[in-house]
Order: sequence, then C-alpha cells, then structure tokens
Amino acid sequence: MSKGGGEIPWYVHELPVIGISVNAPTMLADVSTVRTCINAYDSRPHTVDALVEKHLTGPGAFTGKDPIDSFCGMWDTRI
Repeated sequence: MSKGGGEIPWYVHELPVIGISVNAPTMLADVSTVRTCINAYDSRPHTVDALVEKHLTGPGAFTGKDPIDSFCGMWDTRI
C-alpha cells in the first residue's frame, strides 16, 4: 500500500514519473504530486499513437492551449 491510497504514486520524487491523462483532464487534482502531467483529452487510437510517437519518443513539442483549468484552481497542483 502506498501513501495516500493504493492508486496514488508515492515515489514521484525518487523516480521520473509522467502522468498521462486520457478522458480525465482534471487528473492533476487527484495526483497532485506528479511533476509532469500530459492531458490527451480523449483515448482514441490516433490520439494515443500521436502522443507516443511524436511527444514521448520523438522531438515533438506540445504546442496546444489548455481549454480548461487543468490545475483545478488548486495552488498545490502548480508546484
């Protein structure tokens, strides 16, 4: 069992962890300790393929604008 529950990672300061959110753009409110969070907004195969091919394994840059407040108005999700 990890700190805060079985599904919340407690090792985010010891290991490099990337939180990838598909169909849950407010995931950062639940896992605020993750230092890097990527919102994909949907789980369609072409979206997941583009995320992996262009951004996680290649030189691609994230250039989109966040249409919602992914930080959920919480101060601790920004640190």
